[in-house]
Amino acid sequence: METDDVALVTFGTVVWALALAVALVLRGRLEDAGRADWVWVLAAGVFIGLVGVRHTRRRRSRRMTG
Repeated sequence: METDDVALVTFGTVVWALALAVALVLRGRLEDAGRADWVWVLAAGVFIGLVGVRHTRRRRSRRMTG
C-alpha cells in the first residue's frame, strides 16, 4: 500500500500550526490557567513538522530519481 507521506506530514504540520495560532490568540487564558507552556509545545511541533516535510520531500525526490 502506497501513501503520500509528504501530504500526510504537511497536513499534520498545518494542524499543529492552526493549534498554535489558537493558542496565541488565547495566550492570556492559558497563562491564567498555568498552561503558558502549551504555546512552546505547539511551536516545537510545528518546527518538527517542517523538518519532517523537508525530510519526506527529499526522500520522495531520491526515490523518484534513483
